[in-house]
Amino acid sequence: MVNQTKTVAPYQQAILLKKSVSTQKLQVEALANLPDIDRTTPFVQWHEALANHLEKSLEPRGEFPPFQVTPQDMPVALQQQWVQIAPQFLLLLPIGERYTLILGGNQPWGEDLLPQLEHVGRSFAHCTQALSTHRGRQWEGLQAKRWGVAALIVVAATLFLPVSLTAIAPCEVIPHQPFVVTAPFNAVVDEIQIQPNQAVNNGDLLLSLESSDLSSELTIAERKLAVSEARLLKIRQASFLDTSAKSSLSELEAEVALHQELVGHARYRLQQATITSSQAGIAIIDEVERWKGRPVNTGEAILKVANPDIVKVRILLPVSDAITLQQGTPVKVFLDIDPLHPLHAITEHASYEPVTTPDGTVAYHIIAQLSEHNNPPRIGLQGSAKIYGEEVSLFYYLFRRPITALRQWLGW
Repeated sequence: MVNQTKTVAPYQQAILLKKSVSTQKLQVEALANLPDIDRTTPFVQWHEALANHLEKSLEPRGEFPPFQVTPQDMPVALQQQWVQIAPQFLLLLPIGERYTLILGGNQPWGEDLLPQLEHVGRSFAHCTQALSTHRGRQWEGLQAKRWGVAALIVVAATLFLPVSLTAIAPCEVIPHQPFVVTAPFNAVVDEIQIQPNQAVNNGDLLLSLESSDLSSELTIAERKLAVSEARLLKIRQASFLDTSAKSSLSELEAEVALHQELVGHARYRLQQATITSSQAGIAIIDEVERWKGRPVNTGEAILKVANPDIVKVRILLPVSDAITLQQGTPVKVFLDIDPLHPLHAITEHASYEPVTTPDGTVAYHIIAQLSEHNNPPRIGLQGSAKIYGEEVSLFYYLFRRPITALRQWLGW
């Protein structure tokens, strides 16, 4: 077509395009005097864009009308490239239902050539129809359908691949079994003797509570004890001369014992006002100045002393992201200070009931043990933890949230 048509109408360029069964777009099938086609060249891409644009404005394919192309028949972008790519005069000849021939020359197409080219187009159409039988077209369509069905089968099979169900939740590095310093009784904090993250040894002074009232109580108790002991001594001496005085000895002895207990209790409370550490580690406390002069209640936590080399990870898994967990479930910890190097851990404990977090969300409390023992992360670091649960299908992994939302909406 692209080479022998020159005997009917002289031209400089001839491009044959064929409509693809799958995309229904015209693509260059053959070029005059060229054995191969490079679809990446501007020449091929420009003619394909022109043919597909003109395809929408052509007469019905059964008429085979030659069509002289003018600048008004194409978009501005194609007009600007016309001079560099194609000759000045173009003629488009539809051939049958699937082929289109574009001829280019430097002279106008004469009116006497159009009927001849129309006849050539009819002849080419009959030839292409004979070569490309209805069965062949059906086979091409069937091939395209087969590829589509195969793609659907591959996608469907992929949805059944097993993957680990995962959930991402905020986490924090916490100490393991820290020594929690609490208020032994209702009092006022007098002085904090340590600073945050300060190294502490066993027996070091941590803080002191206001003890002026306790000292007064001890002084009063000691004076009462001295008075009762003096009275007891006096009665004992008098009992040698007056036997009637022996009747009050047991009462005075009980009174002395009571005051001794009161003195011991007052002395113990005074000792409790000075709190020391029972283990070595680092001090974990908020702003020190904020505690000075602050009243505390019995059992209220003031600070912690923890071993920085033994830490765990606390994970708060929201109820909406909850997955089935077992002891030993693998976890990856991505700390905010180094998210590109995750830490590996395994779960040790997960709460059965959710708790309300400080930000108001409801989440399950999970404790995980880090697998790496060298260079443990600093206590207090935060990040995100990726928890790996049971294996499920890829379909359930992708559509778990929509399925849950649909189930809640339908009330299943």
